[in-house]
Amino acid sequence: MSPPPPSAWSKRTAKRRQQMEQLLSSIKLPSILGYDKTTESLHDLQVPVLHAPAIPWNSFPLLDPEQGGRLQKDSPRGRRKRIQVEAFCYIVDKLMMHPKDESVIVDAGSGAGNLTIGMAGWLQWQGVLAIDVNETALQQLASRASQITNCRIQTLTADLNDSNIQLPTQASVVCSLHACGAATDMGLQLATRHQLPFVASPCCTAKSMALRRSVGYGPSASFQRSGAPIDMVYPRSQWLRLELFKYLNASSASDVENDQSSISSESLFNTYSKLAKVADVGLGPQTPLEQVRHQRLAKLVVELDRLAGVVEQHSNYQVKLVRLCNHADYGKAEILIGVPSDNHLAVKGLNELALLHGGA
Repeated sequence: MSPPPPSAWSKRTAKRRQQMEQLLSSIKLPSILGYDKTTESLHDLQVPVLHAPAIPWNSFPLLDPEQGGRLQKDSPRGRRKRIQVEAFCYIVDKLMMHPKDESVIVDAGSGAGNLTIGMAGWLQWQGVLAIDVNETALQQLASRASQITNCRIQTLTADLNDSNIQLPTQASVVCSLHACGAATDMGLQLATRHQLPFVASPCCTAKSMALRRSVGYGPSASFQRSGAPIDMVYPRSQWLRLELFKYLNASSASDVENDQSSISSESLFNTYSKLAKVADVGLGPQTPLEQVRHQRLAKLVVELDRLAGVVEQHSNYQVKLVRLCNHADYGKAEILIGVPSDNHLAVKGLNELALLHGGA
């Protein structure tokens, strides 16, 4: 007995997978980030893995995302959050540009403050300014910080998209850990606008595709923090825009190579949106290995786009993409690092990070 014919849904899913495979295979790495012909393909790129020193969390329970932050004890999420905070503390300590007793770290999109608390408590010589649009989360952060001695934390309720945000004169680095969607890009803009180093681990890229609303919704609404303002363009870089134009032109059998006028902005946006969704959750019903592979490649494109956009707009920045250790199957393991090239101490720290090439 022959098997039943594939359903219309199965055919559509197979077609979407094929199209995404073709798109991911067509994208060439950005030369503006220093990639050459030997690492031209996404499949050839090995993102170095960051190995940060462990923090003895049991000796500092109030700083611990599990104990003080009330994440479930010994849970995968709690273990990941510990590693994330350790990584940020390690990188920030390497990049500091002011004497340590004068420095201020900016946590852009801090939420309730697992990163803020960890950096302020573990790096006690540095103050931390936590910025978030969610005032309730900042109140929770301040309450938790009040229990920790020598913990220099200030909070600021503000929209990261506000170009009038004033940072302290001793601000030394801007951090952003899993600020959803466009909030990460706003954090990067905050850093580059003030010519500061940045350390960011983005998440939920597809949320950037929703147009941000400021009327009729409370500041605690997730999409209010995550959606892109009308003047924030995706893709973020000319590099990825050109790569998507090439793909769309080839898909439509255009006779004019790289003719950007032949492709609508809507088609470009829709293609990037599909890429962003795959970067978040993978590509449809698949085996776990297939899911991770597609998600990894799409996420790599999205984060290279962010870094390429920074360098295209601010040619004085040196940037690096790394992955967190022990996050092999986790979809939000990338860390974006950038420093102005005239900040010699930060450049030195960037080059001294403990990285394992070819690691998992």
